[in-house]
Amino acid sequence: KGRGRSENSKSQNAIQLSLMVSLVAAFIASPILGKKIAQDAEFREKYIPSWYDFRVKSPESAWTREELHEQLVSVERDMRERAIRGEFTPDKLEELKRSMQPRTDLSEEDLYYAKKYGWGKIHPGVDPEDDDDDDDDDDD
Repeated sequence: KGRGRSENSKSQNAIQLSLMVSLVAAFIASPILGKKIAQDAEFREKYIPSWYDFRVKSPESAWTREELHEQLVSVERDMRERAIRGEFTPDKLEELKRSMQPRTDLSEEDLYYAKKYGWGKIHPGVDPEDDDDDDDDDDD
């Protein structure tokens, strides 16, 4: 009877040891295999089935970095030239504010938060009533 128990515990120990070794091997191999799958397209196509491919395909960019930079530079240049010509006078900005009609599909809550945080204003950080720039010059 004692021998059977010893044989039984030996087989249990062997099973537990093999299970532990396989889990440790899987724990060590998973990041290595994951990196290989993520970076090696040939390995991925050869060994990974297509139904297991959860990668998000990045869309083709409409512009290259150089084209986007050139577009930003041209917009900055255009804004600077328009400011020099006087297209951003207070009267014209006020006219622009009046021409911007509020949307009709917004709820009361949306309108409340839009007013609270300044969404939809030309410059949400400047309040027309708080124009103190002229007051500083008059004190001299």
